[in-house]
Amino acid sequence: MALPSHIKPTAGAAPSRQPVFALVGNPNCGKSTLFNALTGLKQKIGNYPGVTVEKKVGTTWSQHGQLMTVIDLPGAYSLAARSPDEAVTRDVLLGRRADTPQPDRILCIVDATNLERNLYLVHQILDLGRPVILVLNMMDVARESGLRIRTARLEHELGIPVIPCEAVNGKGLVELRLAMSRTDLPLSRHAWDIPAAIAPAVSELQASLAEHGGRSPLVARAEALLLLTDQDSVRVAGSKPLPVRTGEILAHWQKRWSGEGTDWAASLVTSRYDAIGRLCAMTIEQQQVTDGPSRSDRIDAVVTHPVWGWLVLGGIMTLLFLSIFTFAEYPMNWIDGHVAGV
Repeated sequence: MALPSHIKPTAGAAPSRQPVFALVGNPNCGKSTLFNALTGLKQKIGNYPGVTVEKKVGTTWSQHGQLMTVIDLPGAYSLAARSPDEAVTRDVLLGRRADTPQPDRILCIVDATNLERNLYLVHQILDLGRPVILVLNMMDVARESGLRIRTARLEHELGIPVIPCEAVNGKGLVELRLAMSRTDLPLSRHAWDIPAAIAPAVSELQASLAEHGGRSPLVARAEALLLLTDQDSVRVAGSKPLPVRTGEILAHWQKRWSGEGTDWAASLVTSRYDAIGRLCAMTIEQQQVTDGPSRSDRIDAVVTHPVWGWLVLGGIMTLLFLSIFTFAEYPMNWIDGHVAGV
């Protein structure tokens, strides 16, 4: 929700560049709901040039009256590019697209009920060395499921702001806007162990990307990790190509590891998940739910039942056909009579 139009930057304030936030998250985590709440009607929707991927850009005001740009990137489970949508998200975050500025800051939206799965994307984004705000959405659903997330501990371990949120109900938006308004957002203390056998290749690829591709050191490192996990193969129009020298280095290491029987991709992914598992063990508690199954669980128990589920489906289909071929006759006859009378 944008601030009222009469609220403008304070007179006499020193001008500063309009910050750009990227809104990133897994599909169905409430990302678009949060984007709409932050930007209101101040949105522009189009397509990224060269692809049929929707581009949503909006503006909002900080608590200090500064205008901020928010880019709603397509949903992705990781920076792995398995589709054009995911490739666009990856390329914007890595600064590969000439038509979209690389974001200054990143809002990572996660589903609090599936924190461990959602943290894989967050883990990759923290590698970029950009200021990040982690938004734990659907906290109400997590509580109903008996999940208790120790947000203070999670914030301490990652070294970034962690905001509990219920985007559908508008809860947490004030705290989020305050965090977005900070000029001193800290960089993450995030670190994880790259397998020793893979580390030299990461360093060599990182140096090549920095020298020949003009990447910053941390972005080059994150890009090197994607290359080594075979998660950088999908290319879309408008993306900067991989430097030739970097491709040669990658091919050299892959040929070497293939000869040695080293599964380099699995080693990197496993190491990342190990770090995520340790983090979740420190921050997530499963509490006993005393109120019994939730309403959603009770509905699922009926509609997915091997017997009652078919009866429910039959009832719905019967009602649908009756509404089309029988119930619809009454309003149709009334309309025909009314038109004939006129």
